[in-house]
Amino acid sequence: MKIAIVVHGRFHAFALAKALAEQGDEISVYTNYPKMVTKRFGLSGRIVKSFVLHGLLARVAHFFLKPIPAFYFKAEPFLHRLFSSWVSRQLQKETWDVVHVFSGVAEEILMNPNLEARVKLLVRGSAHILTQSKILSEEERRSGVAIERPSDWMIQRELREYALADKMLVLSTFAQRSFIENAYPKEKLTVLALGANVQNFRPAIEVIRERQKRILHQKKLRILTVGSFSYRKGAQDYSEIATQLKEEFEFQFVGDIPNEATRLASKLTHVRFEGRKNELDLPKFYDRGDLFIFPTLEDGYAVVLSQAQTAGLPIIATTNSCAPDIISEERSGWVVSIRDPKAFIERLRWCDAHRKELAQMCDQVYHDFEPRSWSQVAEDFRKICENSMRELR
Repeated sequence: MKIAIVVHGRFHAFALAKALAEQGDEISVYTNYPKMVTKRFGLSGRIVKSFVLHGLLARVAHFFLKPIPAFYFKAEPFLHRLFSSWVSRQLQKETWDVVHVFSGVAEEILMNPNLEARVKLLVRGSAHILTQSKILSEEERRSGVAIERPSDWMIQRELREYALADKMLVLSTFAQRSFIENAYPKEKLTVLALGANVQNFRPAIEVIRERQKRILHQKKLRILTVGSFSYRKGAQDYSEIATQLKEEFEFQFVGDIPNEATRLASKLTHVRFEGRKNELDLPKFYDRGDLFIFPTLEDGYAVVLSQAQTAGLPIIATTNSCAPDIISEERSGWVVSIRDPKAFIERLRWCDAHRKELAQMCDQVYHDFEPRSWSQVAEDFRKICENSMRELR
């Protein structure tokens, strides 16, 4: 198939594009990443169409305007329309089987009468934008902190995009449910579960044995979290968990700390914060962990959960992610409600008191739960495309 993948940044699109290209599809990736950067993710420069100027403008806006929301929200419409309009002009020069575009930069593409594509797929990396906005508004009131959340302009734009798409791809049953709850047509929805780079994140058996040895020798359990220390990802609940258990466990957080949460992070002197890391550097952090926790309030998928499971780590995560889809309760981890730090604390203390069972779980996660590779994701994506084209025909 001839497929155009449109992404303002990278997200999971590069991994999907690479897997599809390896399976023989004719892929073009439209992004604002420079070609020399996309090569680091295994993409041939031949298939990448880069709007570098947009990437530069987006970075300037991120660093200089984002700390001042009033200015950033004024730049947001210009930047999203600029990228979408550029891609729309490029796409109309050819005929496509599938145009697969990320929400937020799709409206001009989906409205282009000169675009010839058998199916136009829209992917939303998070829950429905109204659900996301509601959760973040509630968290803003709970925390008393101004939290980054969708602007009114972006909400209205995405709602128009949802209506224009032939099919809507979401990444978890939680995200699917959020669309149905907002009266989106169920027949237009399809779930595409993501995966992990198995080759990078699958450890040698010696790593699992070393983890089991640490657990059984009664050393403090090492609790790992990877992602962004933001209120959306459950920073407030993480703070309570880590504070109450600071004498009983070792906590490590790998990822960036947005401005909204710097004050909260500064109070957690007992947590070892690492900065944002390149994906190729992450496996060593997973290898050193004993348990993975993820108290997110809202996530479309959270690839870090797939990475942690591939690394053989038992997981405790919330319902508002892909956790219910990939975790087998009490065999590979536990799923708890959002905004319930007590549930995390109780489960962590149970793990500390049941070292033998936890060590066995590490073995089960490693041997019994086969990691989902990007080639499998690509195969499922192709089936979705083929089914969509048949339905639309």
